[in-house]
Amino acid sequence: MIPLARPDHNIPSQVYDRYRLAYNNVTYRAVHDALEECAALDNRDDRHITEAFITDTMNLLIDASFARLGTTLYQDAEAKLLDKLRPLDSYLRGLAQRHLSNFGISPIAARPTPLHRLTHELSITRADLSAAEQDARRQDGYKADVAAEWLKVGQLFIGAATDLLTDTHTPGVVWRRSADEKLSAALVALHDGLKVMLDEDYTMPPSLSQTLQQLRDLFPPSPETPET
Repeated sequence: MIPLARPDHNIPSQVYDRYRLAYNNVTYRAVHDALEECAALDNRDDRHITEAFITDTMNLLIDASFARLGTTLYQDAEAKLLDKLRPLDSYLRGLAQRHLSNFGISPIAARPTPLHRLTHELSITRADLSAAEQDARRQDGYKADVAAEWLKVGQLFIGAATDLLTDTHTPGVVWRRSADEKLSAALVALHDGLKVMLDEDYTMPPSLSQTLQQLRDLFPPSPETPET
């Protein structure tokens, strides 16, 4: 079950839709489990990390997630969350930030990550996705095959993004060409995954056809080859 904002707060349905789409249960549970672990290890007399503390912190995490989606009602939630976690291990703040990153840019002003570090982190993520793709291909069933293609799409898109960012701080034709090649390969992998789904009579979401048509409309029709 996806944790949502408290029912007394009026959140537009379209924001809820974006929240559900971006929500990552693994990163959410990581924050909760780390707080529970801290509570178990907390032997201080004041019992700073109580059940109420954990509940309040997780509510702030949810509120901050909605703030990153543009809900002004919670615009101070992320700052309050970080202040609440500040006395604790920095690892907890990192887990919270990792979960919030699913929902967009932080409203708190911060220096951008240096490009060389960003491209390094993207390369690590791409390697992780590649390993996950290989694991998926070892599983049985067409859904595993589709998942493998989606993972391939993800790593190719990340690779293209990495090449473009590398071209930003180390300009060179090779990076742009490499990004273009990965983009084309990602769309081929997307095609292959969709074909597997159609071959298995998988029920496609109604919006998918419209989205693909919008993608097609971005490109002008190819000129007809003149007759010779």
